[in-house]
Amino acid sequence: MAKTMAMQLFVRVVIWVLWPVITIALAAMGLTPEWFWGLLLGPEWQTKVPQYLTQDYARWAAVLVAIGLGVAYLYFRFRKPQENPIANEVTNAELLWAQAELERQKRLTLKEQRAASASPPKPSKQVRKQDTPATVPPSRHDNDGPIKWKFTKPYSVFGHSRGYGEGVWIDGFQIHGRNSTDHSLMNIKASVRPFVTHEQMSLFFVINGQQVKPEDTAGIPPHTDFTIGRVLPAEDPQRTQGIPADRFLVKYGGFRFSFSYECDGNSSNYTTNFSLDDVRTQISVIEEQTRSQVTPQAVVRKREGNDI
Repeated sequence: MAKTMAMQLFVRVVIWVLWPVITIALAAMGLTPEWFWGLLLGPEWQTKVPQYLTQDYARWAAVLVAIGLGVAYLYFRFRKPQENPIANEVTNAELLWAQAELERQKRLTLKEQRAASASPPKPSKQVRKQDTPATVPPSRHDNDGPIKWKFTKPYSVFGHSRGYGEGVWIDGFQIHGRNSTDHSLMNIKASVRPFVTHEQMSLFFVINGQQVKPEDTAGIPPHTDFTIGRVLPAEDPQRTQGIPADRFLVKYGGFRFSFSYECDGNSSNYTTNFSLDDVRTQISVIEEQTRSQVTPQAVVRKREGNDI
């Protein structure tokens, strides 16, 4: 008896819960609840089925279903995603690795800075454009080649002048040499390049006091002295050429001398540097040689009234 009552209660609960769904399905097929109960229980269904189970619940069941779908949408739309502990572990591990790498780079940078401060920088072997005249290394002025250059005292690489009571003026470049070979030097090109202005300044032969382009000559004969140079423009309107020696040091500084030529069918090129110290030495030699031009000479005169 108890088992039968429990079964009936279970069936009623199931039918009550599922009834809205059943009525929606019946309405979709164009059928009524009466047809459903008549098919299920036979002609005597009216005495066995409660009245509330014969009503059409399709309308309010549809409303409930719509509300349920709306609640489900809102739930899945705004719920917070669950954190993945494995992903968090990976992220934390990457963060720790990045911090450790940053610390390692800082340590390496500090080591490099200490090493750089401990050892002085190596001097540059090449003369670069950013080098100042004072940093250009002096040349040995090798003089063992076929041309014997006359760079040192009593010669000078500058044409100069000095008036009474004046300092030394550098009128231009004036470089002396001698072809010590048995052949003529042909296809000559010569230039100087100051380390301050970096201007490539061509040099000319000085023949009878005139500047002549090398290509306008027949070259340098064997065993012959020659002079090659260039006049510097005047900065003083009262002069035709040259600038004061101290002004030359500032405007031009040191320079590079280049001389290319052909001798007996072979091409050669000679290059040497004159550092700022070399130029100062040249100017000192010129001042020594021209000192007599600015020193008044003592004149001995006979005193009046003391005739012997």
